[in-house]
Amino acid sequence: MNSRGSTNRLSSTSNFRSRMSFLMLSMFSTMAALYVAGRVYLIQELDRRTGQGRSAISVDDTLKIITCREQQKRLTALQMELGKASQEGFVSKHLLDNNERDSKKKLLAVIGVSTNFGNKKNRDAIRKAWMPTGLAFLSSPLFLDFFCNIIDLVLIRSPARKKLEEEKGIVIRFVIGRSSNRGDSSDRAIDDESRNSDDFIILNDHVESPQEQSKKTKSFFAHAVEHWDAEFYAKVNDNVYVNLGTQYKEPPICMKEIAKELPNVCQHWHVEAGNDNEVKNRKKLYLDAIGAVLTSYLDKPRAYIGCMKSGEVFSQPEQKWYEPEWWKFGDGKSYFRHASGEIFAISKALAQFISINRSILRSYAHDDVSAGSWFIGLDVKYADEGKFCCSSWSSGSVCAAA
Repeated sequence: MNSRGSTNRLSSTSNFRSRMSFLMLSMFSTMAALYVAGRVYLIQELDRRTGQGRSAISVDDTLKIITCREQQKRLTALQMELGKASQEGFVSKHLLDNNERDSKKKLLAVIGVSTNFGNKKNRDAIRKAWMPTGLAFLSSPLFLDFFCNIIDLVLIRSPARKKLEEEKGIVIRFVIGRSSNRGDSSDRAIDDESRNSDDFIILNDHVESPQEQSKKTKSFFAHAVEHWDAEFYAKVNDNVYVNLGTQYKEPPICMKEIAKELPNVCQHWHVEAGNDNEVKNRKKLYLDAIGAVLTSYLDKPRAYIGCMKSGEVFSQPEQKWYEPEWWKFGDGKSYFRHASGEIFAISKALAQFISINRSILRSYAHDDVSAGSWFIGLDVKYADEGKFCCSSWSSGSVCAAA
């Protein structure tokens, strides 16, 4: 009996220990599972907070990432532009493709007529002589003098000027700066004239002065290349008259006001001053085209076109053409070869070069010398164009100096 009781007690104790072991293992397994799950959750939460996971990051961090990507794109674009510049010229063909361009179609030339505050008479003469106005479409000479008297009204949205820009690809504007006394009567007069004629480039950052003509020319080229996409950019003085290559049904008269003050211009182009009745007896007149001359240089990516000259450097202050930095031109005191300032043209690549480097390009006393100095160290095609010699009266000249 005792033996059977002992056996039962031992069996009961063994079962209890087995159950306890199972419970303990279950508890440890549950705790281990909870620990592992907790660690996984903490890792995921850490990834989310440090931006390594797939959860959304803050708005500020997003903006920073976008900014960095934009800067990277710009850097890549600039590197590509720089690579093209060494092959195509001084800068890329797409330097300034902005919304301020006045023409979507590429023009042949932008001509800037350099003028000043006291030269309204010259500007009016140019408008009547060669800058296109509504007069070009008047086939009846009886109305010619009448419209000349109200020239300011005719100039507004001139169909002839628009036709010249659209068909021949030539834009013409007077170029002038601001008065040293900003807002004075000179500035107001130019503003009024510009509103009436709509044919000005007003350089607001340039102070008009005879001593600052070189800087004015530089500012014009920079402004023009930033606003118009053209093959060439030309600078002309306001005492020069240009053949634009216009064919008239009736020959244009050399108007009485111009013939009286500028007879050489009329003589040069074989046009006599006269009254309306004489117009019918004149021969048809075909003017040489400045566009034809410029077109012949389209295959030259860096062309500098003009009546090339050189000459003495004047070192005495009392002399008319005094050059303050005469000593830079050596003991011979002779200027390097450069185009006459009456009229010269440069290709787009050179205009872009001026625009980019305008703050470091040196200006001398005379704008034609200054322009020549900007190109003297560059790989430029110097085109000594006889048709740009306005004072020589050569056959086929595109210009005449008053």
